[in-house]
Amino acid sequence: MESEEHYIEFERENDRLREGKRTVTTLLIIFIITTVLSIGYIALSEFDKPLFGKWPKMANEYEAMQIRVDSLVYMKYTIDSLASSNMILAENSEKQDGVFFEVQIGAFEKFNLEKYKAQLAKLRSENVDKMDKYSLGKFRNYYTANAFKRDIEKMGIKGAFIVGKIDGQRVDDISKAIKASRKKIYR
Repeated sequence: MESEEHYIEFERENDRLREGKRTVTTLLIIFIITTVLSIGYIALSEFDKPLFGKWPKMANEYEAMQIRVDSLVYMKYTIDSLASSNMILAENSEKQDGVFFEVQIGAFEKFNLEKYKAQLAKLRSENVDKMDKYSLGKFRNYYTANAFKRDIEKMGIKGAFIVGKIDGQRVDDISKAIKASRKKIYR
């Protein structure tokens, strides 16, 4: 009788273990299926519009935002292009309003190239302190003027330096012109 009770108890324990094993197996299968479906849905959402939840709305908002970003990028490109064109026009203009930087290539007493002025259209000359001073270039930006100066030096013109001008007037301290150009005081 005692062995029969042990046998019955053993069978009950065995049934409980089988039931627990089935429960764990079922939960594991449900977990795997849920994980696979979730990963699949996330991957699908990366390539196509999501099917439900807040994601479709977010996807539509993202698309609309992307269109606005593309539009803003195009507008920035257009504005930068216009600003660059305006800068070139200003640099090539005879107008002297605003801040400019020129590269002075020489200053001479009793040496005047005025008779060549027509042939040297882009060579600027001015008489300052009884000296004829010659400069090339007209830049709104100090860094561009400096790059030009370095190229001039590579060509063999020694002693070239940058001159700052505000509204056509030479400034004695280049840092004043640099500060003014950063503030974009020119018109």
